[in-house]
Amino acid sequence: FGESIVWGNFLGGDELLFVYGAPLYDSPALRDPGAIYLVDRQGQLITDALRGRDAGGRFGRRMATFRRADENQDRLLVGGGAMGRFEILRFANVGGVPTIIERDSYAPDAVGASFGFSIASTRIGVDGRAFIYVGEPGAGDNGRVHVYSIR
Repeated sequence: FGESIVWGNFLGGDELLFVYGAPLYDSPALRDPGAIYLVDRQGQLITDALRGRDAGGRFGRRMATFRRADENQDRLLVGGGAMGRFEILRFANVGGVPTIIERDSYAPDAVGASFGFSIASTRIGVDGRAFIYVGEPGAGDNGRVHVYSIR
């Protein structure tokens, strides 16, 4: 619990939340799928575990945030130790509870299980673009960093 931590404005308005990664979280059916938790500024958990989908995936090992130019809230980027992808999560306040309303996975063809091992992003530049950097340390002899431009 707490191997990775990010903060962002995931619900719009001025409410900043923290997200704690728990990549070794075990679900009832899977070993080490990982999980994340949303936490308020007072340190109170405000969600149950939001679980990874793969045994051994270690969802939540690495996280970052980004915001599209036309939005007023951050999205959460989540990678793991062996997911072979990264996920982009968007939240909304549903009945007073932060809830995932979009959960998209990105796994290009011909990437290995280490794709998504690390993840970082830039803020929006003057041209309206931001960049997402995704590490794949198990690729080739020296690993790879994949760069994606987003608007």
